[in-house]
Amino acid sequence: MTDLVEKYDGRQIVIGDELHEVRGHIKGRAAVSLKAPNGTFHEISSEDFRLRVAEGYVLDQRGREAGIRIPSETDKLETSFRKAVLSMSARLEREGLSWHQRHRTMKDYFESRPEFAGRQKPFPGIRAIQKWRKGFQEESTSALHDKRYLSGNRLPRHSKIFEKIVLDILEKQYIKHDRMTAKAVWQLARAEYSEACKREGIKPGPCGVKVVNSLIRSLPHDDVVKSRIGAPEARKRLIEANRFVKVSQPLERVEIDSTEADVFIVIDDEGHVARPWICAAIDCATGMILGLEVSLTAPKSIMTALVLKEIMTPKDPEFFGQFQIENRILACGRPIQIVADQGSENSGEVIESCVTSACLLFSPNLPAHPEDKPYIERFFKTLNGFLTTLPGATTTREMPNRTRISKAQKEAYLSFDDFVTVLQQWRFDAYAIQPRRRVENPLRTLESPKMAWQRLDEEYVIPEPPTPEEMAGLFYGGTAERTLHHYGIEFERVQYSSADLSRLRRAIGTGVKLTIHYDPTDLRMIGVVNPLTNDTFFVPTKDAEFPAISIDDLRRIRERLMPEPDEFLSAERTIAAIHARIHHKHFKGTPAKKAKKRAARKQQDKRMAEKSRKPLEVEMEISARAHNTASQTTTILKSSNPRSPLELKPKMPK
Repeated sequence: MTDLVEKYDGRQIVIGDELHEVRGHIKGRAAVSLKAPNGTFHEISSEDFRLRVAEGYVLDQRGREAGIRIPSETDKLETSFRKAVLSMSARLEREGLSWHQRHRTMKDYFESRPEFAGRQKPFPGIRAIQKWRKGFQEESTSALHDKRYLSGNRLPRHSKIFEKIVLDILEKQYIKHDRMTAKAVWQLARAEYSEACKREGIKPGPCGVKVVNSLIRSLPHDDVVKSRIGAPEARKRLIEANRFVKVSQPLERVEIDSTEADVFIVIDDEGHVARPWICAAIDCATGMILGLEVSLTAPKSIMTALVLKEIMTPKDPEFFGQFQIENRILACGRPIQIVADQGSENSGEVIESCVTSACLLFSPNLPAHPEDKPYIERFFKTLNGFLTTLPGATTTREMPNRTRISKAQKEAYLSFDDFVTVLQQWRFDAYAIQPRRRVENPLRTLESPKMAWQRLDEEYVIPEPPTPEEMAGLFYGGTAERTLHHYGIEFERVQYSSADLSRLRRAIGTGVKLTIHYDPTDLRMIGVVNPLTNDTFFVPTKDAEFPAISIDDLRRIRERLMPEPDEFLSAERTIAAIHARIHHKHFKGTPAKKAKKRAARKQQDKRMAEKSRKPLEVEMEISARAHNTASQTTTILKSSNPRSPLELKPKMPK
């Protein structure tokens, strides 16, 4: 008798040199049922199965085409929309129309325009258009990007001691019965807070009833919204809470945000210090940190793209060994919904390509409403609490707010690499095993993120991460047209060629314009659209030693090297420019700002060098199309080019 599976799968998995049939997830257990070629049934754990999916050992033979289709995107749609709105507004103003008349006319016009149908946003109001026009007059096109994420008071509104006392009372008494009102919570908390301040010898901070109400509203827990404030207000709060906090399984909702760390680190040999930026992604159901990136520069779309990659990519043993992590947790998968701010770091061609290709539900948060993403806000509070224990912290319990800036700059001694190591160790060895408060946990348990992830893995089917061929196409958001020559394709003074491209050239000839897709974060590979089949195949650079460099860095290096118009950039010259750093000698600003820019570019060069040493391990498992018999199931082809994304040589998981 075999185990009952929830739903028949039908894919095949490579184990050794054999293809085993994937029957499906076993009901009630975190395991996947398999059928061996000899007809026997066996199983592997769900975590092991997801790891094999990410490494490309799970093949889909159910009528799939062998090629990858990368959807073409309209670049900078929002910017072009705003430009068109401002242009039409200026024309209607010259015709003598008032603002309200202009707004009605433009709304009817743009809602009927097919080129802006993919914007998926309501038409802006009059005040928004006025702000766009004022900013455009002052800063030109750069002002058309939303910058409201920089506004707001980021200082704490109350003492952490008072917050802890309030949360303890809420957890022990408030959610147990309806007799404890918000006012009663405030009275108890104020009394305990006064006694605590006397014992510690500190001056009491804000501890009014408004602080208690704000803490209650910030909790992602619908049971807490039963304070005695009247039926209409209570119902409104309950509806608002249920709108975004109903999560019950991993990867159902993932929140992403960036913040400047409250700590100074040493950035160069001369002793200059700076505050790094942290971009993190957290799973709302379990509290697990799925992605974490650190940078010395303000967050950009590439930084968010790296976090998205980390969410959907399993950690390898080298990652855990590099940071000496003991608690090795493999938490990854394809998120169902992503919630992020509307900042410029969460938009652009890379982000839009990933969201569209991965079929993700991307929900931009309303500006000035941090309560709509409470989980990532709570995480950053916890993170800042940890940062106060490090040397160079800008805020401590004894010296809050900005009173410790000068002292923090003097005592900072952690380098950038040391800070990243400490942060990653805390992420896995401390935060992942620390139980969350029940009033802050949507699961209403006292579990740690690790325990919650492992338990829910038994109860739910965690969404699988993308396959290697899917990951190859997720971040290829850049689109261009290039001519096919006898030597291959030239893009940004770099030549690309492969056996597949040579076969296409023999079929259609030279001089034909081809559509290409590129990853702005890594130009070692481009995707070429086959005009005969409309599929996309990947073509590496002709120079096998070409570094993993972004398009912005390549253009900066090319500007400094100043090659001849018909000269191509070789890997040797590009790598030499990276190591010599001839492309970032000239920086403007104060000595501190120059030092920060030099350190940020140095760290970027180091990341490029490390990434270049690792080959692109992306596989295209091409199968023979299944007809009617099992004997014609599949044929696994390996590419002869070791740098091609069509090749994968990972170690088989045990």
